[in-house]
Amino acid sequence: MLSLKYLINFLLIVTFFIACSNEKTSSEPLRLGNTVWPGYEPFYLGKEVGIINSDEVRFVEYTSTSQVLNAFRHGQIDAAALTLYDVLLLADEGLSPKVVLILDVSHGGDVLLSQESITHFQALKGKTIGVEKSAMGLQVLARALEVNHMQANDIKIRTFEGYEHEQAFKNQDIDALVTYEPIRSKLLQNGAHELFTSKEMPNEIVDVLIVREEYLKTHLKPIAELIDKWYRSLAYYQQHPKKSHKIFTRRLNLKEEDIDDVFRGLLIPNKQENLEFFKPSAPSIITISKDIVKLMRTNGYVHSDIKVESLIDYDRSLFIHSDEK
Repeated sequence: MLSLKYLINFLLIVTFFIACSNEKTSSEPLRLGNTVWPGYEPFYLGKEVGIINSDEVRFVEYTSTSQVLNAFRHGQIDAAALTLYDVLLLADEGLSPKVVLILDVSHGGDVLLSQESITHFQALKGKTIGVEKSAMGLQVLARALEVNHMQANDIKIRTFEGYEHEQAFKNQDIDALVTYEPIRSKLLQNGAHELFTSKEMPNEIVDVLIVREEYLKTHLKPIAELIDKWYRSLAYYQQHPKKSHKIFTRRLNLKEEDIDDVFRGLLIPNKQENLEFFKPSAPSIITISKDIVKLMRTNGYVHSDIKVESLIDYDRSLFIHSDEK
């Protein structure tokens, strides 16, 4: 039989190691998953110029949206930059991601491009269109067909991961492609025609920052600090556009003169505009989400009764700048 003294010592040792383990966990950097998209670049700009510390935030870059979704599903990342379409897919699966920030609204950055020989939309009848197998990509295609009075059975569809888009188009494996920046700019420079853009579906493609519900409960301060640094990174971009453009070119793999055009395809809300999206009395993010759910349900992408209100975290402390604390 164990002596009382031995048992007490054992419990003290166990308690010490548990405390050490918890301390280590709490000091680990926030893992933020994303893909290459201009709307996420202010995060990397902040990291490059020292606003965001690598010891506090670790960016995990994936080559496709499906990889980000899988990482979030399996707890490999704590937060993610995704479209509302993707967030609603996670909700449809029974997960509870929390939307804490609007990153951007696509206003031309998502497009349907055709090969040089195809100059108008109706010429796509019977042709093969490539698209990423994601809710957003398929929805852009559905809206493009709807606006141009065509049906899905008028075309052939091939699915590709995002990193395969450019090569599939250049190889002429497809006649047209639903894609996004920076691939859009690269293919336009190679003779592609732009037949449809997200300007024709306003407020339907919204990129957001989501956080795992359990992580947010215990890490409110790091998330609030990350959001503060997001705004500081946007301010840096406005104050130093030329230097910022040079930084953007490295990851987007574009020329500096192309960056202005790329960002014209995005609406990036400032702090006050973000607060309007989340305004408890009339949150426009709820209205937008409900409209997207209707579209996704019509096209068979979601099936459950999604309570979009449960996805929004209204804690205003998330949006307070560090100098106001």
